[in-house]
Amino acid sequence: MSILVAGADPISGYDDLVTYIESGEKPTADWRIGTEHEKFPFRPGTHRPVPYGGKTGSAPFWKG
Repeated sequence: MSILVAGADPISGYDDLVTYIESGEKPTADWRIGTEHEKFPFRPGTHRPVPYGGKTGSAPFWKG
């Protein structure tokens, strides 16, 4: 498992994590309207969804 790092030091607690996340926020004046969407994998040709588990599923990809 990787260690979450903020700058030169590892994040060691809740307050460090909140500070790290807050440092990436945009000022309200810079907010814009945008979209967010999910992408689902499908098999070429059949257009059937790729399962998570199983021999040909996507689990190995997500587990690294």
